[in-house]
Amino acid sequence: TVVDKICRVIGKIWFKKSVVMSSMTLVAVLLLLRICEVTGFWGWAILAETLAPIVVFMYWVPYHLLFLETEDKDYGKNSGIVGAVGTWSGVAGPLLGGAIISGFGFGTLFGWGILTVLISMIPILLLPNEKVAWNFKWGNYWDKVENKWFRRDFWVYVGWGMEGVMIDWFWPIFLLARLAGSDLYLGGFKTLVLLM
Repeated sequence: TVVDKICRVIGKIWFKKSVVMSSMTLVAVLLLLRICEVTGFWGWAILAETLAPIVVFMYWVPYHLLFLETEDKDYGKNSGIVGAVGTWSGVAGPLLGGAIISGFGFGTLFGWGILTVLISMIPILLLPNEKVAWNFKWGNYWDKVENKWFRRDFWVYVGWGMEGVMIDWFWPIFLLARLAGSDLYLGGFKTLVLLM
């Protein structure tokens, strides 16, 4: 399949390089969106959206490759640490984003996004090189799901993904309508939810 071939390519260029390439592509996407916002020419946004799948494949595929290679006894601890750091680092984001939009306009958010992505690359660059050998077939995914240690976690992640779609897309639209269209109030509300 296409995904299998992409995974094999990523396995050959290493996890760290793939994530760094994804981050740089994301910087390019944000820059193109900023140019679109300044010039009003939608062609830049279309070009940015053609790059978006590269960002996803070059980041999320290695992330899952790393999961597939993680030993059973370490997975809970490692995913817990990553989850905790991700949640707490995201606490100030919505409030800061709302303040930036309210104070400086929507377009400046792209510049802040570029800066944030570049800063987030620093810990990745400090990681040791880890070459993940991609030798999984579709059956191996089923083996992981059937495995006793991951069966319950699998359904937790399915629910987590569905919750993420609601939180990131539908819930903010509803809240924005309820909060009189204020980006700052929306950011503050989301920050309080994350803190809780």
